[in-house]
Amino acid sequence: MKNKKLYIYPVIYFLLSVIGFAILNYFGIQYDDPRIHFYAIPMMLVISGFVIWANEKSLLLNKEDFIPNSKFALLNWIPILTILMAIASLVEAIASKGDPTKIIWAIILTFLIGFSEEGLFRKFLISEGEKEFSSLKILIYSTLVFGLLHMANIASGLSFTSALIQSAFSLPFGLLAGFLFMETKNISAMIFWHMSVDYSLFLSELGDFKSATIFGYIIDLLLVISVLILLYKKLKKKKTC
Repeated sequence: MKNKKLYIYPVIYFLLSVIGFAILNYFGIQYDDPRIHFYAIPMMLVISGFVIWANEKSLLLNKEDFIPNSKFALLNWIPILTILMAIASLVEAIASKGDPTKIIWAIILTFLIGFSEEGLFRKFLISEGEKEFSSLKILIYSTLVFGLLHMANIASGLSFTSALIQSAFSLPFGLLAGFLFMETKNISAMIFWHMSVDYSLFLSELGDFKSATIFGYIIDLLLVISVLILLYKKLKKKKTC
């Protein structure tokens, strides 16, 4: 690779994750501990700061990244639906006299996770990698590196087998997110989709939130439709060439 940042930055991201998880683990907060929803926020703030620096852009990567993208407008609903998902689950928690603070921490944490992981493994790696490699090669590379990132969870007390399973399950997600970003350049949709997936997982540990489940299904359906439409357009374009 001529651009050494394409492999140096993922390594830095991985090491920051390992250090952050190791510190939490040292203080008795492991990966499956509900308290991690709050105590992992400082770690993710540091990592998000690194991602902003890596992209050499403004505070939110680039203001254009968070303006509705007209290239494929269907994905513009993802951020809206994810925000509604968070609000609905927060209202549901308050209505059931639950603890809304845990929901708030989960919202903050999952946004930071989506922002940092999509900001580096999609926005940076793919945008920079396409300048040097074919779209297919950089898509595969970004997907594999994204999968390997989840092995850092071992530092938080997760077993090797569990981390390996997480890495394997993250590959299809990374592949779809990479493909959608390549085709639309809509990073905000990928950030909020990532957030919605992690948010649903965190909520499942806190209780049964029907609103989040409904919004989660709608978001996933929208993503499936988007992938099918984009694949159809891509195949149709190849046939006409």
